[in-house]
Amino acid sequence: MSLAADLWQFSLTVYARPGVAKQCLYLQDEWDANINIILWLLWLEQQDVQVNAEAIAIAETATAAWRTTLVKPLRQLRRQLASEFAVAEELIGTIYRQLKTAELQAEQVEQELLADLHIGVQFRALPQGTNLAIYLNRLQVPAIDQQRLLDLLKVC
Repeated sequence: MSLAADLWQFSLTVYARPGVAKQCLYLQDEWDANINIILWLLWLEQQDVQVNAEAIAIAETATAAWRTTLVKPLRQLRRQLASEFAVAEELIGTIYRQLKTAELQAEQVEQELLADLHIGVQFRALPQGTNLAIYLNRLQVPAIDQQRLLDLLKVC
């Protein structure tokens, strides 16, 4: 399996855990956290790869154009459609699902960009949350919101 495919599978599994999606979306909406970077950092930790703030900045730069040009506009359009129109109507529901699929595919491309980055240092038994704390501290996310996500990840 390629690194990108491995990261994608890991992300789907982690994101599906109870409460994880909700907390990640909260961090995204309230702190402009990039969920793909969160999942990438957790994936690196699973491989005992530790990053630093510079590596995270490189990841943000590597994904910025794609995220700004495609991922965010698709998300905004999908959310706007859901809030302003009756998604239950068949044709609008179809458009909503197509936008959601396009957004998910764009996020998968963003993860491919992340998986291709060769940054970090290999360690043994890297404590869970090490990489994530560097990123969320950079965003000035309060410790309680960081801990909520870590608690959800430990449950499963």
